[in-house]
Amino acid sequence: MLQAQSGGLERLQAVVKPEGNGRAVSVRAADGGALLRALGVLQTVDGGQFALDGRYDDSGPVSLLSGTVDLRQFHVREA
Repeated sequence: MLQAQSGGLERLQAVVKPEGNGRAVSVRAADGGALLRALGVLQTVDGGQFALDGRYDDSGPVSLLSGTVDLRQFHVREA
């Protein structure tokens, strides 16, 4: 199992753990906009609670990730 946490206003928690023939992934961020900017995904989102729940399927030659992402109470700049 891999687990990481950060404190402060941009609290982040990420967990990857074995599950069956794959791995379960969970990511929570108090500031989803900051996380998306840091990952280079979106630059125009501010704030929001971010939640990702997914699973890697390690049964084949390529480990595919499937799951859901939920972002609530955020603002979009320059829309």
